[in-house]
Amino acid sequence: MRTSPQTHDPILVIGASGQLGLALCQEFGSKYNVVAASRSHVDQGQHYVDLADETGLIRLLEDVQANTILIAAAMCHVDRCELEPKVCHSVNVTGTELVARHASRTGALVVFFQPTMSSMALKRSTAKMMRWRRSMCMLTRSQKLN
Repeated sequence: MRTSPQTHDPILVIGASGQLGLALCQEFGSKYNVVAASRSHVDQGQHYVDLADETGLIRLLEDVQANTILIAAAMCHVDRCELEPKVCHSVNVTGTELVARHASRTGALVVFFQPTMSSMALKRSTAKMMRWRRSMCMLTRSQKLN
């Protein structure tokens, strides 16, 4: 079992247009085959992805077939999360869970970068996501989800 990516293996960075995602693409891009995906500010050569769009997310995961998936995306704008709790749940819980389940089936490694939580309201709206993500922070090829 490989514990680190090989240079030719694709590394999928979800949230590539954000501050952290850009840094991850720059850091890994010089040595690895990085596939950048974002919902906002999609540059030429990058993929569009919305964690709330299950069909599109599944299509991206199947098309890229990454051995490593770095999730640097989340809905963490407090006011929007309070106004749109279903969208927040779709992005922060359902989308991330879908990535983890895909990785469990394919043996990919998933690393989630947790956003800073600055409000009790955001913590409440994403409490399930946080509990789930802490337990699923990294999936290896030998671990399976129920």
